[in-house]
Amino acid sequence: MMHAKHAVRFDLAVDADVRLARQAISHGWSAVLVSRGIVIDREIGRGIIPALRLAERHQARLPASSCSYVFGDKVLGLAAFRLGAFIGARFMWGETASTLAIQEAERRGVVVESFREIHSVMDLRRQKLCPMEALAFACNNDHKFFCEAKTLLSTVLT
Repeated sequence: MMHAKHAVRFDLAVDADVRLARQAISHGWSAVLVSRGIVIDREIGRGIIPALRLAERHQARLPASSCSYVFGDKVLGLAAFRLGAFIGARFMWGETASTLAIQEAERRGVVVESFREIHSVMDLRRQKLCPMEALAFACNNDHKFFCEAKTLLSTVLT
């Protein structure tokens, strides 16, 4: 069941962009960036790497005031949310979204929609919080998380 956790969208163009992000994720992309009916960029991969690659490519190019960006991620946890916010997205789609991401979105007035909500993104053994989620929780801002995640994952990003 699709649900929005906060802030109602009033722009039909943004509705279309959210649908486009949802469609791209359902067709196998891991992370996407959409604006004005165009998929600006997309990535396939596991974990936070696809979102981190998008953030790395688009960090300096997306003026948040010029238009509304939609960021989509297969699993929109707090880590992916922070990266989407870092590149200027005010609307986000996750096939699955975590409570931590939804709460942070509500706090900031960012619209998050998803098919499914989970409490948190866990590690591969499902025993503790995913390391990137823990880092995102520990970082007090998006830029700091981006820098620390990029440093930690630099060997897989190159």
